[in-house]
Amino acid sequence: EEVPLVTDARVTTRPSVRQMSLSLERDPKYLTAVNNFTVIHRDFGSVVFLGKSDISGLNITDVVKFRRGALEVYNQRTPAPPVGIGLNKQAVVTLEGVFPEKDARDDDASDAAAASDYGAYLKKVTEDQGAKFLGYDEDKGRWQMRVKHF
Repeated sequence: EEVPLVTDARVTTRPSVRQMSLSLERDPKYLTAVNNFTVIHRDFGSVVFLGKSDISGLNITDVVKFRRGALEVYNQRTPAPPVGIGLNKQAVVTLEGVFPEKDARDDDASDAAAASDYGAYLKKVTEDQGAKFLGYDEDKGRWQMRVKHF
């Protein structure tokens, strides 16, 4: 089995690549059932893949792509396996730094109203995508949802 590859310095995993390597030495099947595997992007958020995941040999940098306010898991270059296989499974997604665009008026009252409306907007966007809205922290710009799969 191969330890997953991470080539973006802004991305870390839990367990870390080092921890996975050490665990693999003790248990050759370790990577086929990693519990709650997590990918963290230092600027854009994190994703926790719920339950046990087979992550052996995955190129995390190719499979998991963060952007401001968005996460893509699998794509044309690395198509998704069937639901429940690899990382195509239930997950909790946390996106950081997600704020409404600044209002030209730029006063505190309009900012508070915009943030409240934005939370409602994000809830609708989440549910329209078939995901469960877990919350939006308007002060931190933290948007959380639970997805069924990718």
